[in-house]
Amino acid sequence: MAESDGIDGIQRIKSDDPNAEILVVSSVREKEIVMHALSEGAHAYVLKPFEPVKIITTLENMGFKIDQAERDRINELKRLKKINDNTSMQLSNLKNSTK
Repeated sequence: MAESDGIDGIQRIKSDDPNAEILVVSSVREKEIVMHALSEGAHAYVLKPFEPVKIITTLENMGFKIDQAERDRINELKRLKKINDNTSMQLSNLKNSTK
């Protein structure tokens, strides 16, 4: 999403509901853009890629309550990602060893 689209989105949300809590998730890393989003009313800015626990922690810091079932789902996703990463690495090593 282009900077203006994201900033415009924050401004539209805030004009509709000044009390809205906005969490921006973006791959844009430029400090000026992050600061602009925060100054326009975003409560937090999380950079992609991110670990799911980062979103949970950020939402909790914003005052949202995260239940144990959601934490369990996040932990299961982390476990499965680790298995997938290990399998991908093993396949890559196998391919390289057969060349």
